[in-house]
Amino acid sequence: MWNSLKKIARISFYLLLVVIISIIFLGYFNQDKILNAFKAKANELLVTEVSVKHIDLTFIEDFPNISVKLDQTVIFDAIPGSTDTLLVAQNVYFSLDIISLIKGNYTVDEIFLKNAHVNIKIDEEGNNNYSIFKENKKDTTTAFQFNLEKIAFENVGIHYIDQRINNNHKVRVETLLAKISVSDKHFDIDLAGKLFAHHIGIKGEQYLTNKPIALACELEFLQSTKKLLIKPSSITIGESKFNIQGSYVNNSDNTTHVTVSGDETNIQTIIALLPNEASNKLKEYKSEGTVYFNGKIDGNINTKESPEIVFDFGFENISFYHPSTKQTIKNASLKGHYTNGKDKSTSTSVLQLKDVKGSIGSGSFSGDFYYQNFDHPYLRMHLNANLDIKNILELYPIDAISQPQGKILAQAHFEGLLSDLKQNTQKVKSNGAFSIKNAGFTHKTNGLKYTNIQGDFMFNNNDLGITNFSGNAGKSDFSFNGFFKNFVAYVFIKNVELKMEAGFNSNMLDLDELLANPNSSTSANESNYRLKVSPKMAFDLDCNIKNLKFRNIKDDNIAKNIVGDLHLSQQKINFNSISFAIAGGKFETAGQLNLKDTSNYTANLSGQISHFKMDRVFHVFEDFGQTFLTNKNLSGTLNAAFDVHLAFDNGLNFKRHKLLSNINMTIDNGKLMNLEPLEEMGFFMRRNNYDKYLKDKDLSTVHFSQLKNSLHIENEIITIPEMEIKSSSADFNIKGTHSFNNEIDYYVSIPIINYERRADREDAGIKVNKNTGEFYLYMQILGTVDEFEIIIDKKHTVEAAKEKIGNEIKNLVAPEKTTPNFIQLDVEDTTDMIDYDDL
Repeated sequence: MWNSLKKIARISFYLLLVVIISIIFLGYFNQDKILNAFKAKANELLVTEVSVKHIDLTFIEDFPNISVKLDQTVIFDAIPGSTDTLLVAQNVYFSLDIISLIKGNYTVDEIFLKNAHVNIKIDEEGNNNYSIFKENKKDTTTAFQFNLEKIAFENVGIHYIDQRINNNHKVRVETLLAKISVSDKHFDIDLAGKLFAHHIGIKGEQYLTNKPIALACELEFLQSTKKLLIKPSSITIGESKFNIQGSYVNNSDNTTHVTVSGDETNIQTIIALLPNEASNKLKEYKSEGTVYFNGKIDGNINTKESPEIVFDFGFENISFYHPSTKQTIKNASLKGHYTNGKDKSTSTSVLQLKDVKGSIGSGSFSGDFYYQNFDHPYLRMHLNANLDIKNILELYPIDAISQPQGKILAQAHFEGLLSDLKQNTQKVKSNGAFSIKNAGFTHKTNGLKYTNIQGDFMFNNNDLGITNFSGNAGKSDFSFNGFFKNFVAYVFIKNVELKMEAGFNSNMLDLDELLANPNSSTSANESNYRLKVSPKMAFDLDCNIKNLKFRNIKDDNIAKNIVGDLHLSQQKINFNSISFAIAGGKFETAGQLNLKDTSNYTANLSGQISHFKMDRVFHVFEDFGQTFLTNKNLSGTLNAAFDVHLAFDNGLNFKRHKLLSNINMTIDNGKLMNLEPLEEMGFFMRRNNYDKYLKDKDLSTVHFSQLKNSLHIENEIITIPEMEIKSSSADFNIKGTHSFNNEIDYYVSIPIINYERRADREDAGIKVNKNTGEFYLYMQILGTVDEFEIIIDKKHTVEAAKEKIGNEIKNLVAPEKTTPNFIQLDVEDTTDMIDYDDL
């Protein structure tokens, strides 16, 4: 018996193989005939242009079927004059019925569309782009027929636009199989597949944004009435399954009667229908208990009418929990209702949440929510809560926060039109209060610990009063009293500015810690800071800060008793007057910081500094970004007025090339120490026998009683106008430029006075005029601070001296009438000081 079965199986296999080979040979030898018949049928049916790169008969790719394969197919719009496409497909297969093929007829029973994109459009006049078949055309090509039993899609994008009613759907079909049976002018369709909805747009509103969808539908289409019957079917959105049934009539009214109910519902059933922004935040949550959801869509969908939409949902005594933290809302209840109202529009739509309550840990909450008119929303809500902050953040974690603690107590009521909030009118009713008690947390990004945060807040219509809102942030502390203006509008309306009007007090602000950037590489050319201001934040603050630390403003140079006003709006900080004590003196300034462009923050400041200790000033301001004249080279008392333009990035890295400043300064009782160009000038003058023109031949330390000048800084160059310095070593004039790259070009003129000979004459009792500082030795110091040369301008020195002597001789021969302040020069003594040969 076993041998007989094996023999039957072998014969059956050979017969099947013979049939398959026969069919392949039949298709192969009739290939041209089949393709010609297909092309003739396409020309017979279609009214629109079709482009196909390659058409062929395949026996392998759609095995066991024999198919007409179209590669890189484009079907253009049916709308006259349009150049848009209805279909762009990489592959289209038309499978032929084997029995018909054997009989010599060519009947397509399956269509397979792969890697394609379909654009379906209906314009405002009702013209569509998919009416691509000829109407009332007799079938003249009997050799090629369509008797579809199956349509399959794989990786097909579908974009549907109906401009008449502002519908816009965009879906990607991953896999879809439609099995079709036809009888007596109606079609039975079994539909199964997986899709991804980018969005379903109905009358401008988007639903099911970025949702995976699975279909298992049984449909019946009545051709005579164009009515689509939806038999009990299911649609799964994410993890939520919905039962759906009803009907749709494809007429001018688009009459729809559909009912929907949740099946095996949980919290995800409701979350699945929320906008993507909200559902993504809530998709991880789970529920235990019964959640109900049901609704209907009933009526016409056209330019004049919308269907009635009603949904009811809710739950009672269930638990929600976060799967990671296991924190749970217990005994939760809610009754929800949505309707688009009597006018079936967004203007009459209402969303209502009633009897909302639950408990979290040892705390509890309750409230209700009523939202009417989605075009011009009216909101009424009430909230009571007594909750631990730790429990809240375990239920709804915030990635940047760890180790939360403290309590929040709230009792608040709001009622009014949200549009009135923008005008900050008294039409809205907002009252109640909340308190924060002993709160704290650690910011994960920078490790900063916030502790002892507490305060009381009271609603006053659109504003929120602040009473003793205080706490610590690392080493810093803060205290506010005042108002948050537009607080309620900021919570409920997008792009509304939140403004604080308050007094701000602090015993210590450590900006090094508060502005620290944990992601900074802190390379030699970068600072370890990050400053960013939200465009939706604003404030008017009266500040009183006892101590402030920032960069080199620390230790003995800490800023003290900072008093002033700060005003932030549209990412710009203005201050009319800020003053503080630092570096043994007082700093006063006004100006603006523009923090709008994060790649190019700018500051415009003007003000004055009084009684600053020069060495401490240079240390505090990091030697102003240069290494030539540092806090180790200079001492004295500085008084100055300044105007300055600064630029830096959001890491507070200074952009030297954009610095622009004018400074009028006076330095009293100053001292220059170990300044290399001065030391080298002393060496040079000694080597060239010019040291007799110096009071002190050692220029390593130069004392002066006062120095006045104006400095201009632009394009990384400090321009020094000519100034006179009377010092312990020499009296000289100086002017020139000094670049931020330490390139120097100084012009120095030293009075030609032979101090050695003058001392001899004074010892001999000869009276010498000590005010003969009008003959000068001119020199230039040129190069860099590391490598420079000193050049004597002999020609200028001699000519200036001769001119001066000549003028004095003229005055002695025929003296002019002098003014009371004229100083008579000792010509003999002066001329004897000049050694022309040395020059």
